Amino acid sequence: HYDKGSYKRFASINPYLAQPAQLLNTRVNETFGGIKGTFLEHFFYNAKVGLVQFYNMPLFVNDYGAPGFPLAGNRFSIRNEEKLNAFQMHGEVGVVQAEDFSLTGRFNWLLFNKQKTEPQPWGITPREFSAALRWRVLKDLWFKSDLFFFEGAKYLKSDGGVDTGRHPVDLSAGLEFKITKQFNLWAQANNVFNNKYQRWNQYDVYGFNILGGIIYNFSK
Repeated sequence: HYDKGSYKRFASINPYLAQPAQLLNTRVNETFGGIKGTFLEHFFYNAKVGLVQFYNMPLFVNDYGAPGFPLAGNRFSIRNEEKLNAFQMHGEVGVVQAEDFSLTGRFNWLLFNKQKTEPQPWGITPREFSAALRWRVLKDLWFKSDLFFFEGAKYLKSDGGVDTGRHPVDLSAGLEFKITKQFNLWAQANNVFNNKYQRWNQYDVYGFNILGGIIYNFSK
């Protein structure tokens, strides 16, 4: 399959992107085997392993400028890797019971074994794990929680060296209460462990924070 090479798509992946000099589509070849299905009606699973080849893969690299024209490196330029090979393991599992309860987990691992034009797979997280819980505690009260972990990506340092980002664990939890058919109240605590980390080099994520709001549904 092909992934479209558009400025909008690239900026949705990395919002600190400098304007690309060119936009190339990425061709992805996958050879894999796997299983998927359901168990006892409420349980589902999906797993696969295989080889993946990326052609013209966009890699995001800190831009430190050129000799005599230094930059801070807080913008990312795109370097298109001509061919990137990886071994992939992917899995999903969960239990869903109508709108009352759902618990899902997802894991993805890319083991890179060869690049053709770049020394590192810049900006790509090789391992990711996420879990989501949705639980209807009372008739009009829902508890929601999300947990994720990822292995830090390779990034370029200002001296030309290579480093790896931290491997954080991030947890959020919140409540949503239905007042009427149109109005819901919600509150959510993010980064409960107050971990300090960077998804993109030089950009810290928010620490522990609490958000809240009102949802209005226009449908009758």
